This record gives sequence, C-alpha cells and structure tokens, in this order.
Amino acid sequence: MSQVFKLSADAPIETQASDLLGRAGFAASCAEAIANWQDGASLVIAIWGDWGSGKSSLKNLIVENLGGREEYRRPAIVQFNPWQVINADQLLSAFFGEIGKVLERPIGKENMKAAEIRGATWKAYSSALSIGGSIAKSGSLLAGLIGTPAAGASVYAAGEAMERAAKIAKEGAEGLEARAKTIPTKSVSELKAEVTGVLKSLRQPVLVVLDDLDRLTAPEIRQMIQLVKATADFPHLVYLILARRESVVHALKEIAPDTAEEFLEKIVQVPLHIPRIRQSQIARLLTSALDRLLADPNFAKHFDQERWVSLYRDGMEAFFETPRDVNRYVSSLAFHAGVFRSKGGHYEVNAIDLFGIETLRVFTPAFYERLPELRSILTDQIVWTREHRKAQDLARLTTVLNLVEERRRASARHILEVLFPPAAALFAGHHFSDTSQETAWVIGLRIASERQFERYFGLSVPSDELSEDELQSLLAKMSDRVALQASFADLHSRGLLEQALSGLDYHRFGIVRTDPAGVLLALFSLDVHGKDGFFLVPFSPRTHIWRIVYAYLREEASLSERAKLFVSALRTAGDLATCVGIAQRAVTHSDTHTSGPDVLLAQGKDIAKVKAATVSRIKKESSSVAFREADELQSWLQVWKAWGRGNEPQEWAKALCRSSAGFLSFLRAFRTIAHSQGGSSPITKEHEFFALASLEEFVDISVLRAQAAKLKVYKLGDDERRIASSFQKALRRRDSCQPDYTILSWTWEEATSR
Repeated sequence: MSQVFKLSADAPIETQASDLLGRAGFAASCAEAIANWQDGASLVIAIWGDWGSGKSSLKNLIVENLGGREEYRRPAIVQFNPWQVINADQLLSAFFGEIGKVLERPIGKENMKAAEIRGATWKAYSSALSIGGSIAKSGSLLAGLIGTPAAGASVYAAGEAMERAAKIAKEGAEGLEARAKTIPTKSVSELKAEVTGVLKSLRQPVLVVLDDLDRLTAPEIRQMIQLVKATADFPHLVYLILARRESVVHALKEIAPDTAEEFLEKIVQVPLHIPRIRQSQIARLLTSALDRLLADPNFAKHFDQERWVSLYRDGMEAFFETPRDVNRYVSSLAFHAGVFRSKGGHYEVNAIDLFGIETLRVFTPAFYERLPELRSILTDQIVWTREHRKAQDLARLTTVLNLVEERRRASARHILEVLFPPAAALFAGHHFSDTSQETAWVIGLRIASERQFERYFGLSVPSDELSEDELQSLLAKMSDRVALQASFADLHSRGLLEQALSGLDYHRFGIVRTDPAGVLLALFSLDVHGKDGFFLVPFSPRTHIWRIVYAYLREEASLSERAKLFVSALRTAGDLATCVGIAQRAVTHSDTHTSGPDVLLAQGKDIAKVKAATVSRIKKESSSVAFREADELQSWLQVWKAWGRGNEPQEWAKALCRSSAGFLSFLRAFRTIAHSQGGSSPITKEHEFFALASLEEFVDISVLRAQAAKLKVYKLGDDERRIASSFQKALRRRDSCQPDYTILSWTWEEATSR
C-alpha cells in the first residue's frame, strides 16, 4: 500500500502535527508548569486516564513541547517505562540506572566535572539501596513506610516478595540506616544527603516520566510507587506519572486496604485527569486514518458515501470509545487491506465492506467467527427454497447476534444489515428476493455476494480462483486480440477460463470496443464445454460467451455492422462448437426480439447470413474425424437440417452409418443420459436411453436396425456395449408399441423394469 501504518494497537502519536484530539494545548500547559518549577522541593504530577485514552500520546506531546524550549528553560528528561523491563527483579536497577544516565551528563550550561560528580554520587546512593531488600520483611518498617499499622500476614507476604527481588529500597531514615553498616564508608543517610546537595545546585529540574504503570502487576505497581516515594524528596526532581488511577489504588489496597487512597494522595501533589474525548474527536481520528487508506484510488474504487455514512453512524461508531480502540482497529484494518492488495495494485474486497467486517472482527470476535456458518442466510444465494425456513433462519441469526454484548448488539446488527441485505430482509420478516443486484455486488466485490463471501473470512483469494488483478488485466486486453487470446490460453491451462468468462460476463456492458472483430474472433475460438445448471444457474461457459458477445455487439449502433462482425467471426474462428452454440442463441434471441432496444440482428437477410455462415462452417468441418466423434454432433446435424437446404445432413448421416464405427458414433451423439437419486440414498445413478424419433430425422429406423444386427458385440468396448444395449431396448419398446422415452417422461422405475 502507498500509505504506511504502524501495526501496533498502542502506537501513540509522536508530535503535535499528529494531534487530532486537540490536546496540544493541555500538553503545553503541563510543560509550562514543569519548565517553570523553580522550587527547591520535588514535585510529583500524575495524569490519570483509562486504558486506551491516549496517555502515552499526551506524554509525547509534553516531552515534545519541553524539548522545543530554550536550553536554560529545558528540563533534563528521563523517560522510564517499567513495563519494558523484563522482570520485577530488574526494576530497581533499571529505575536508578535510567536516572543516572541523565544525571551524569551536563544539564544546561554546567561543566562536565559537575555532571561526573553528580553521576558518581547518585550511583553510590543507588548501590547502597540495592541491598535493602531484606528490610522489607519487617512488618513495622513497612507499616511505617505507608503510614498504617502492620497488616500481619499480608504485609509479611509483601515483604517476602521484595526480599526475593532483593532490589526494593525501603524508604525512611530507620530503614535506610538499619542497613548502613553494609556500606564500607558512608551510611545511606549520608549518601542521600550528598545526592540532595548535588541536585540542589541544579538550575533546571530533572523530569522523570513514568508511563504504563497500569500495565504492571499489582506487586510491581507497589514497587514503583515506593521507589517514587523513596526519592520524591530530592530537590529539583519532578515526577510525571501516567496511569489508570484505579489500577494504582487497587495495587496499594493489598497492603493498605483502608488507607490506599490517602497514601496515594500523600505522594502525588498534582493530580490531573486526561482531557475527556468527545465522540466527534474519535470520529476525526478514525476518518483521518481511513482517508489515508482511501487515498489509493484502487481501494476507493467502489466507495459509496451514502452506504458509508449509514454503516458508521448507526453501526461502527458505538465501537470506538478511546484512541486505543481506533489504533487497534486501524492497525488490523491496514494489515488486512494489505493482504487483499494484489501485485498489480487492485484489491480483492470492497472498502466499505472491509471497514464493517473488520469492526466485527476486532471488537466482537466471537460473533465474527460464527458468521461463515450463516453463509446461506447472509449472501445472495437463491432463497426461494428457504421460504418455509424463515423462522429457523431468524433464530440462527439471532442466536449468533446474541454473542455481542447487549450495549453494542443493536450496532452490530446494523453493521450486519448494511453488509448483508439478505440479513436485513430476514430481520424484517421475509427473505431477500432482489436478484437484480447480483451483477452490481460481484462487480463491487461485495461481501454479500456468494462469489466474494469466503475471501473476507479466508483473508485471501484461493489459488484456484481468479484474482481481481487478473480480471482487471483481462478487461484491459479486450482491445488486443493477440494478448486476449494468449491470456485465454493461459487461464485455460490453469483451469481458470470458466471463472474468467464469468467475471467478464458481469462486466460485459463496460468492455472497451476498440477491436470488435478481434475480440469476437477470440471469444468464438474458445474451446469450452459444460451445460447450464438448473434454471440456468450457474451459467455454462458457452452461455457466458453468448452474454458477453450480445452485450458487446449491442454497443454497435448499426444492425448491418453487427451482422458483418458476427458472420466474420463465424467463418474464421477456431472452435466449431462455440460458433454454432453462439449462432443458435443469436438467432433464437433475434426471432423473439424483433423490435425495441433488445434487438440484436435485423430480420431477413442478416439472420439469413448468420444461418448460411453457420451451415457453411458445419459442412466444412463434417469431413473430419473430430466432427463425427464430437459430443455436439446431434446439435450440429439438427442445425444443418434446420438452416441448410435439401437432404445434405441426412445423406451425411446415412453415409456415416454404413460402417460399424460410424454407426456407433451416430448413436453416441443421440444417446440421452439421465440421472436419478432414489429415496434417502446420497448415491446418484446414471441411466441411458434413446428417443428413436430423433434418430429417424436423419436415418431410417430400418437402416439403423439392420446395422445394429451386424455389430459383433463381443468385440465392442464397455461404452459401446452400453450404447448397443440401450438402442436394442429402445427397439423393443417400439416393437411393443410403446412411446419413446423423453427426458420428461422417463423415470427410474420405467428404466429398470425393462
């Protein structure tokens, strides 16, 4: 993607330029107060805020503001994030170590020697404290530290934890001096006094920023608060704590159940609360990120402003309450948008649908994970057969929706209704029946399209499916016959030609017409097979070609020019089956649409030219072995008979039947194969029969009977034996004065009873 996103839900803003919540003013006020702190005493400031409310971003704004001040008004800054320390045992050394790194460098315009003395003094003091862990086991000492009576076993347990860490310094003169004997030369009190002296000489404060305290465990939070208390009386030392107040109080309650809040108040002199965020600010934060994604025209290709407004206002908005919610969502969204971006820069999904489904994925994972099992309810599948299951489908949908917490359930439902109109219809008490939207949904890459649904949950286009990149590339080649034919050949070799034709079918009214003759030639030359499904769903590849050809020719205003293009393709294209099939559909359509906007070819000479060109192709190909062995032989003979002159197809068929091989080829072409599935059995059975009347249109039955009698059945292959047997069965049926089977009158019982 052209835009780079930080893939982290907790990525705070770094500078005022990124401030979309209007907090720069608050940050500037805080920075001003810190920079102007001239009191010799220390200062502890706390900015309280809930998780995800933007505390770290506010901290960065404060630090940025301070860093931009004149040198003499710029405090030395120590940024310490205890959450990034590997374990509790290292908290003490990391805390003093980070402060020491700043103190041993010149602050303001002082010389290096002063900084070195200060650094060495601080290091000696911190080294003395590092051995103070065992003091914490004294219940009276710990109680004195927090200003409350000893808390018995709980206090002792806390002390044990600190002793194991062997890092926690206990504050108070009694605790420090109790361990002074372990320092060879100076007591902790003396070292502390020296630190006070070197810090007192500073002209600027030292700011110690403590972020993410609320991410620590309760014992670790207590350790950090005790460290602040142990050093908070040093001059010119200013602490800025950013945390969730409830988390800190909860941690302190474990050792001071009744006085935790009072203890915290004694430590924090300036308690502040992060400015409240308005919903409009959250919206601005989110839309700013989405705009960066939509800056890519390929991603914004199918963006519908009206749909987006409905999706956000009544659906998505309820899920975004804090900056962290936005960051979590945008990080995940940017990642998945990148997953759906193909090498050519096209996207396999609709931007708005991705926005909506990503909201459900991030904030209601249990609900999202159940959606794939509701595919038949949510997509544009044919649903008239499900009418009697409305109540059951609604119950299934409602059960899954109830996985969303109640306060957000209505919003999740609205997202579902915007993404999946069939779900909206079901909630309204009926099934979705608007089939006119299918093309728009496929072209628009909508999640509600059965064709697109799985990719939103599989997070990719399967290797056996045509990508949007390839489809757009194919559409671009519809003005270059050579490139188009090469693409068709490549797609055919990969088993993707049928999908490509289906995709072109959906885009058929938007194809560029710069080489109509070449495009028609490429389409008519395609060697495709397959039959239309039940009620033409799904379409066969040849039907897709016909629909593309029809839409393509409709763009040509002149009817005579249409006929000219059509006839030219018929005469020169490579595949006879496709040529005849498209010609049949064109003639049938023209016979039923003689006026109005749906007219394709003019009645009279234009239709006659198409028929003549088709018969000419059939006659030309009829001398080949491939012609007589083709599955379409019956159809070709019928077209030849209907559109040709004289008895040419009958004479050709009679000549074919003079040999046993030709006779069997003729029978094979006229054989009807039906399928049945009895009762509850999942096994589909195949059955063959002949309608003798169809054969008699070309060869007299007596000739066929005589030829059948000459067959040496024992020399035939399995398929040829079945053909011969089915033909004999049809003859016996004729001899017993029973009518021929037809595809409608045939039944499994009739077929197996004889």
